[in-house]
Amino acid sequence: MRKSCEFEKTQSFEKRKALVIGTFCAVSYLAVYFSRNILGIVSPVMIDGKIATAAQIGGFSSLHFIAYAGGQLVNGVLGDRIKPKYMISSGLFLGGVCCAIFPLCFDRVWIASLVYALMGFVLSMIYAPTVKLISENTLPTYAVYCCIALQFASNFAAPAVGILAALLRWNELFIIGGALLASCGAVMFLFLVHLERREYIRYIARAVRTKKKAGSAAILIKNGIIKFSVIAAVTGTIRTTLVFWLPTYISQRLSFSPSTSALIYTAAGIVISLNAFASTFLYRFLKKRMRPTLMICFLTSAASLLAANFIQSPIPNLFFMISAIFASNCADSIMWNVYCPGLRDTGLVSTATGYLDFVSYMAASVASPAFSKIVESFGWNAVIIICFILICVGGVASFPEKKS
Repeated sequence: MRKSCEFEKTQSFEKRKALVIGTFCAVSYLAVYFSRNILGIVSPVMIDGKIATAAQIGGFSSLHFIAYAGGQLVNGVLGDRIKPKYMISSGLFLGGVCCAIFPLCFDRVWIASLVYALMGFVLSMIYAPTVKLISENTLPTYAVYCCIALQFASNFAAPAVGILAALLRWNELFIIGGALLASCGAVMFLFLVHLERREYIRYIARAVRTKKKAGSAAILIKNGIIKFSVIAAVTGTIRTTLVFWLPTYISQRLSFSPSTSALIYTAAGIVISLNAFASTFLYRFLKKRMRPTLMICFLTSAASLLAANFIQSPIPNLFFMISAIFASNCADSIMWNVYCPGLRDTGLVSTATGYLDFVSYMAASVASPAFSKIVESFGWNAVIIICFILICVGGVASFPEKKS
């Protein structure tokens, strides 16, 4: 009886700890994606107002993605060596500074490009150390739910920006995003210092890793990193680049006004933000088997893209386009919420997460300017066909089976 009570107290404590850690991390990650979604959402207004051209905006996003991707590779490795409180808080605060001054630099495009690229690099200091913090300080079941909260926060940020975009000027959104990031950076530092002093969190990755005889690369390859590298590139292109250009797609291809496009994008973002819950439900329904889960996600996305390519009517077209993004993001969620936290015993959670995010955003950085040029030369149907081919590649890469 006594042991049972102690076990219940331990479980209750672990639940509360996971809830607190997950909440703070999700709010901070919401701030990250709030700031990163601003440019894509206000791009129709900026293009119509001749503040920037589509090519310039594509260049900004490309440099941002490249810097973010490169930073993920570097900061993912550093995240296994430097405490998350330094990585996360520094990234949030410096990202806030860059976001706030970005709209002040448009009189010189090269300065604006440099600031937005720097913003991408410093924001790359956040995600991998956050997953490390969660996976090493919460029980595996709770770690999955915490990562779902991160995923939901990142997807919910877009509709939040869309709502404010209908009320505020485009440059005011960047200032608000910067203030939100900086304040979250200060709060996260104080929060993690408090948890460390109470000995609620610890970092065990280095001790675990020194016991491994194989190198880091060999360990990750054995755990399926190559397969998920392909999936990261495919879903990253859809999740980042296609979503970035979605407001412009709605405005140009479906002939809605910029303001209406922003509202539609907001509603779409709310729907897309639910993919983390849908993917987890499907994964558990299929008895935690990754291959059928991923295959269903990619098959649904491919079928929806084909429908969007052939159906011209705006409402059905929009429905299938959102369905394609939703299904692709479900596959993406399995990677971030199940595969990455499942590497906790390797001691390489931050390294693997940073590497996969690097692959994801490198693919997005190539796709973003390519999509803008393809649209100008061949139209949106060509972009949809390319996305369809990529999704098929992701489906093939889902083999072989890997059970959790």
